[in-house]
Amino acid sequence: MIDTPSIKYKIMYIDDEKGLLTLAKQFMERTNPDVMIECYYSSKQAFEAFEKGKFDGIISDYQMPEMSGLEILEIVRKTKKSDIPFIIFTGKGREDVAITALNLGANRYIQKGRNLKAQYAVLSRAIKKEVDHWRVQKALHESEEKYHELFEQARDPLLIIDPVDLSILESNKAASDILGYSKEELLNLTFQEICSTEHADCSEEVIKKRVKTIKERIKLAFELGGFKYESYNLHKDGSTAPVEISFHRVSFLNEVAIQIVIRDISHRIINAEIIQKRLELETMILDITTSFVVFSPDTFDEKINNALQLIGEYSKSDICYLFLKSDDGEHYNYTHAWSDRGVRAHIPQLKDLPIEAIPWWLSQLNAGKHIYIPKVSEMPEEASSEKGIIESVNALSTLVVPVSASDELLGFLGIANNRKVAGWVEDEITFLNILGVIIAEAFEKRKADQKLIESEARYHLLVDNLKEGAVVITENLEIEYVNKSMTEITGYSKEELLGSYPSLYMNEENYTQLLKKFAKRKDGKQEPYIVEIVKKDRSTNQVRISPISLFEKAGKFIGSISLIEKLD
Repeated sequence: MIDTPSIKYKIMYIDDEKGLLTLAKQFMERTNPDVMIECYYSSKQAFEAFEKGKFDGIISDYQMPEMSGLEILEIVRKTKKSDIPFIIFTGKGREDVAITALNLGANRYIQKGRNLKAQYAVLSRAIKKEVDHWRVQKALHESEEKYHELFEQARDPLLIIDPVDLSILESNKAASDILGYSKEELLNLTFQEICSTEHADCSEEVIKKRVKTIKERIKLAFELGGFKYESYNLHKDGSTAPVEISFHRVSFLNEVAIQIVIRDISHRIINAEIIQKRLELETMILDITTSFVVFSPDTFDEKINNALQLIGEYSKSDICYLFLKSDDGEHYNYTHAWSDRGVRAHIPQLKDLPIEAIPWWLSQLNAGKHIYIPKVSEMPEEASSEKGIIESVNALSTLVVPVSASDELLGFLGIANNRKVAGWVEDEITFLNILGVIIAEAFEKRKADQKLIESEARYHLLVDNLKEGAVVITENLEIEYVNKSMTEITGYSKEELLGSYPSLYMNEENYTQLLKKFAKRKDGKQEPYIVEIVKKDRSTNQVRISPISLFEKAGKFIGSISLIEKLD
């Protein structure tokens, strides 16, 4: 039985020409098993379906009697407030229509051509590419929104400035509180305007020197990854206060910018190291989340290892490790690890942990709990089996979180210290939990991608290795598909056969017979018959053709698929 690949692209196709619409659906779904086309002949049907169903993209004809493609596009963009990928696909090649479509928010404007097979292949590639891009942009936008929410809610005053002209691009509420300006006022200022020197001299020469100093510090932030110094901020009321300022390079609206943390050190309210660690934590979470938005199977292990190194170095741990459940569900395999210098990361006795060896461990993780063991020597009696395993690798402290997806424990992620007894603060526990969720989602995505690849491979292997030849002919007698055996039977390559007609490998008598039989297939008559195939080298083969008629849902004949069996 052939596995059906999972649908990754659900596309709405609107066109009043039912024949072309059905033909497009047949071709695009047959050549793209991960695509599902839903056809709509009227805008009313389409909008009703749009409200109920979840679509990944829309393809629409331009000129239709009820409502044009441009009118549908305008409603989708302005009334429905949707940015779903939208392609105008039409036989009208007017430049003004294309410009209007793009101005209304169309992703592409594609003109129909005479070669149906080629134009639907172009259309398939275009809509899949636009959907993939849209999904990536949505994921990145969500990541940016999460970052903006963290930025706005941070207790520390934060600013984003342009590294060239020092204009303030963004600020949070805490920045308004410490500086006395509203957000709107800050966004109309430059950073040097809210800085003060130790004296009140604000001459042009002093201001130029201040700007030069700030840009030198920005340059250091670029080179070192961050830069911190003490200065004075200038309050709106003219008062000044000593502050500690941290510069960090960030991406803001896809442009390089500087994020500034302002710390009031007049009363020593906030410890500088805590500010820096919190900023590092927020930045690392954003970086890791973004890195897993899009990845290929060959970069999966690299991204996991990079993430383990980040949490290990951030938490000052000796080892950061990942265990994943084996395919048989009987073991947890030690798959990824990072270790600090001088610490052995790959420990043979931990390679495969039987589930019966860690019952207490798994009871906690399956309940969604993290396991925090500041001192291995003080582990509870019911964890005696796990305690022996941990002591065998000389770990003194460990922290473990579940890696779960769809209520299934896929594995567990942990950090450990074996050179000193050490604990971890709440931020580090939170970071490890977030990383566990990110890895679980990435692992599930990788498994789904692998299954799709394997399914497609099995499908093509089966069809291409049939002993009989297989050929799909459209209602216009154009050859749309052939397998490997068909090329051997005819002596022609796939490239030569696709887009041609059966007359290529039949003499006039046999081709006339095929035309008569093909006409009967439109009425559902599909009995086998014998003809002679003329190969490319002009030799001949007697073959039995066993046809199957193909009809669309409405009952219209759209072609046939035939098995070709050699008789000699």
